Amino acid sequence: MRAEKPAHVIQAVIDAANRGDVEGMADRFAEDAVLKLDPVLPGMRPVYQGRKEIREYLREIVSNGYHVEATGFRESDNVVSWRSKVSGGLFGRAGVGEVEVSSQAIVQMNQILSITIHYSPEAVRQLQQAMAERV
Repeated sequence: MRAEKPAHVIQAVIDAANRGDVEGMADRFAEDAVLKLDPVLPGMRPVYQGRKEIREYLREIVSNGYHVEATGFRESDNVVSWRSKVSGGLFGRAGVGEVEVSSQAIVQMNQILSITIHYSPEAVRQLQQAMAERV
């Protein structure tokens, strides 16, 4: 298998997310991959270890019309970082509009080994407020 550029692997995950294709997303993660949320979203864990746990996170996030627009990909060896505007999914269910996210991943042999997703403080505040209003 020919190695893809790390940004191409990430874009394939984003494309799968925009189609609601959880399996297409999960298949791009190594079996022992790690996904970290910084800060932790309400109702979520800070770390998801392994493809099975990551699949469950992805399923929760993309359900209900998730959409990602990624820009500003930067690569250095097998590390890629980018910024995104995210809407729908978990945020849509909570009544929150578009939020800003920055992420960084380590990709090796077409598989994501680790990814850290940084939600903006404003995104977390909006989600917390929306969820509190629903209670």
